[in-house]
Amino acid sequence: MNPGVLGPLGLTQEEEQVYITLLEPGVGDVAGVVTCLGADTGAVTSAVGSLLRRGLVVCEEGEQLRAAPPAEVLGLLALRRMEELRKAKRQIEWLAQRYETRDAETLAMQVEVVRGAETMAARYALALRGAQQEICTFVKAPAIVTTPAD
Repeated sequence: MNPGVLGPLGLTQEEEQVYITLLEPGVGDVAGVVTCLGADTGAVTSAVGSLLRRGLVVCEEGEQLRAAPPAEVLGLLALRRMEELRKAKRQIEWLAQRYETRDAETLAMQVEVVRGAETMAARYALALRGAQQEICTFVKAPAIVTTPAD
């Protein structure tokens, strides 16, 4: 597994490395994690504390550390993040609808004049990514045909 992949779930790279290390057989304490990772004791202790608070690591009797089952704890974090993203997407859709209907007649008649090759390329790429039906343009003679890559 590539380190840092669980960042979208709210884990730092250090926390992820400590969690993965605690999944290894025979690693059950901070010293073992430090040895495996060759990391600073303070950084490992901090990461373990954070993982304990969030329920990703469990402290068993005798101060033994154990990683909680990944499918359960990481799956739950992923579900929470997906719900956050769904809420954000609904908000984006609402904002887009509000934007489009705020002054529909004015927006429908809007014309933007763009000059300069770099500016035109950037605006055209933005329009292509955002277009839902078509893009209409006016081109002053002489017209130059370009490839899609241009």
